[in-house]
Amino acid sequence: MRAHRRSVRNRARRLIVSALILAAAATAAEAGTADGDEWTRVQIQDSVTRAAVRASLDVADRWLTNARCETLFTEFQDRHSRPLSAALAALGVSGRGYLRLVLFRDGSDAHLCYRREALAFTTPGSRIVYVCGRDFARDWPALGPAALLHEALHSLGLDENPPSSRFITNRVRRLCAVS
Repeated sequence: MRAHRRSVRNRARRLIVSALILAAAATAAEAGTADGDEWTRVQIQDSVTRAAVRASLDVADRWLTNARCETLFTEFQDRHSRPLSAALAALGVSGRGYLRLVLFRDGSDAHLCYRREALAFTTPGSRIVYVCGRDFARDWPALGPAALLHEALHSLGLDENPPSSRFITNRVRRLCAVS
């Protein structure tokens, strides 16, 4: 019983903190502050989803300041067995810089979102990542940053199956998420 109460309290705290962060991100975005303007390629009308994507990108950007997280781009390869870091080098950007080249759009009407099979998706090699609207906004604190980095890897040319979607996301979380 005590463990259950503690679990409920921890979930409630996380929810409150997430709501405060989301509100701050939405306020910054609406006010046009530097934080809100950094992610200019987030082209999503819904303010809640837009704020969740920007907040997730802020976290992913911080993760990529860690050299261990940057190893994602050497560990994963495109369909021609080239490391994704080669695609970054060809563009003259780091992983952090690449996140600023990707266009994020609302994909709420897409089949994958409608069936709740993904929080975001793209096609290997495309610089457009579609985000599953309010589903993404609801789950962003726990999964958003990893989901967007996962899709950035696909955007650089990583295919899926193999490696599986679960493997990619788990790898992102293991290398990048700081406890």
